[in-house]
Amino acid sequence: MERIANNQSALGAPALGWYVAHRSAASSTRVAPRSKGTSDEQLMERVQAGCEASFDTLVSRHYAPVCGFASRMTGRPDLAPDIAQHAFAAVYRQRDSYRRGAPFRAWLYCIARRRCRQVVRQERRNQPVLLGAEFAAGPTADPHRAAERRELLQALGAALLRLPERERAAVVMFHQLQWSYREIAEALGCSPGAARTAACRGRGRLRALMAEFEERDR
Repeated sequence: MERIANNQSALGAPALGWYVAHRSAASSTRVAPRSKGTSDEQLMERVQAGCEASFDTLVSRHYAPVCGFASRMTGRPDLAPDIAQHAFAAVYRQRDSYRRGAPFRAWLYCIARRRCRQVVRQERRNQPVLLGAEFAAGPTADPHRAAERRELLQALGAALLRLPERERAAVVMFHQLQWSYREIAEALGCSPGAARTAACRGRGRLRALMAEFEERDR
């Protein structure tokens, strides 16, 4: 939690420092529950009951994946931590509106997705996303190959940003987060069939865009 609170907000919005200050003054459950094997939904119910240690556990579980999602949705890895902070701040502030038993991840990523859209509108520019090491073929001592790989990853990031937002979200959720179509559907507010269609169309557009890049690069 401290590592999040200490992060500077690239958009000038408040980080989670407000939450740390709140915890120091609030009278609520201080003892962390046994979280191993505890579902996100159970943890969120405990948050609603006043257990802030359960909120810490949710942040610990989901902060890094939300950052990765935000990076690929906006093309701005530098703003991803700020987006994640906004998402978790919204979760905490809106905790009473969470419907018990509802899929927590779908709710969290709906919030994060809305923030991503706001950031894209604010920035009004598409910068190539610098994809993480999981998309690379591994380290190489060959500077030429390393440069080629960086160029390819930047092209892939730029192509991803050219997808319609719904298709981009479906592709990122399926391939990066490794969600099922049912989980994607819950986050996008559609049927599993529509989620599958969005992901398939997004992959098709992505392949076409990358083919254009390879053709220009010849």
